Amino acid sequence: MQVIKNTITKNNYKSKFRIIYSSEENLQKHTNLINKAYDKEDSWTDRKLIIKIDQRITFEELNYQLKQEKNKFFILQEKETENFLGCIKIEYAINHHEYDYFVETPFFTIELFCVDPEFQSKGLGKYVFLFAEKIIKLSSIYHKSDF
Repeated sequence: MQVIKNTITKNNYKSKFRIIYSSEENLQKHTNLINKAYDKEDSWTDRKLIIKIDQRITFEELNYQLKQEKNKFFILQEKETENFLGCIKIEYAINHHEYDYFVETPFFTIELFCVDPEFQSKGLGKYVFLFAEKIIKLSSIYHKSDF
């Protein structure tokens, strides 16, 4: 499992957590985290009111997305317990349709962003989002399509 050097030091997070790439080895834990975050009855999302499905994402769907070169998945892991506490997906794209026009501008999207419900409202989501923002800014500066 590859560990990504994390430079964010606010709230002493650097000593307690690390951000890692998701991989096939940890895919079940990753799938469970996403589904737990989106499934809680008093969750920040109203998914259950809108979509009548049992899971936000299946193991197979996440595995398929993980194998796409345009996608990078990052997981916030507690160092001491190695528990997964949050995750975020960054997708790189270069061509897209906007309204009736075809645009050839590189851009990034953020998806499947979540924090374990037991750890929400503690600043961990902000921590993960700021990390993703840094990755996007660096990738944009160097115009890396394989960020």
